[in-house]
Amino acid sequence: MSLCIGLSIQTSFLMIGSRLEQMMPRYLAAIPNVVIGFTTGLLLGGILIRGNLMFYFDDESSTVVLAVFFGVIGYVIFRGRVRLIDLRAQVAEQALAKKQQEKEFLASQLKLLQAQIEPHFLFNTLSNVVGMIHTNPAGAENTLINLTKLLRSTLERTRDGESTINDEVTLLRAYLDIQKTRMQDRLSYSINVQSECELLTLAPLLLQPLVENAIIHGIEPAESGGEVVINILFEEDELVMQVIDNGVGIVEHGPSTSIGLENVRKRLETLYDNAAHLYLKTNHPHGVIAELRLPADKK
Repeated sequence: MSLCIGLSIQTSFLMIGSRLEQMMPRYLAAIPNVVIGFTTGLLLGGILIRGNLMFYFDDESSTVVLAVFFGVIGYVIFRGRVRLIDLRAQVAEQALAKKQQEKEFLASQLKLLQAQIEPHFLFNTLSNVVGMIHTNPAGAENTLINLTKLLRSTLERTRDGESTINDEVTLLRAYLDIQKTRMQDRLSYSINVQSECELLTLAPLLLQPLVENAIIHGIEPAESGGEVVINILFEEDELVMQVIDNGVGIVEHGPSTSIGLENVRKRLETLYDNAAHLYLKTNHPHGVIAELRLPADKK
């Protein structure tokens, strides 16, 4: 009898349920669905079990009333469960869509950041090359070679969306060599990478703005120039990347307000939520330490 009623109600929902829900509210559409299904089920049960099509209507009329009553309650309960499952699926789908949107936004933000940095640096570098062609041909040639490396690496990172620590170091060396050709003895640098970190993947343009900030706001304003030291290593469960300069320091130029640093902070928030941080500290006796700390399992 349960099978007769259950299958009949299910058949009713499949055949006319959607039409009834278009004609009236869903919670009201349950009533005719259940009535039709239960009526059909009782007719089938009567003839199959009792051999009398109208058995449950003649002798057990209260059965129909109880059946409809509990049927509607059962429908509301199970319909609510199905609706809850649908809502959870929608929430999961929306979360996935939001994550994809954030990823696309991050990619566009990266391209905008690159567009902001590259033309200014490119034009300055080309102007320096023009100035060195006759006075320092070797320096002009080296600058063009490094600029080619820099642009090629930047283009590849724009397409791929990520790079390795080694890739970032290659790019930074090209950038720093260009700056050293321009600043001569006023700039020196060193890059120290722990061997375990070399092949780790990393979102592009996290380190370069820190290095640019160190040179533009730290070394260049200093009368005697200075040194930039880049350290990349593991500390417990974190990847630590430091850009240290001995330039004019935090007080004089206030690097916390740099557009490049602000962009790095925003990208860290998007990529790692609250699990990654950028710290700025004074490098005694003068200069700045910019330190990135990333979770080791999220690169």
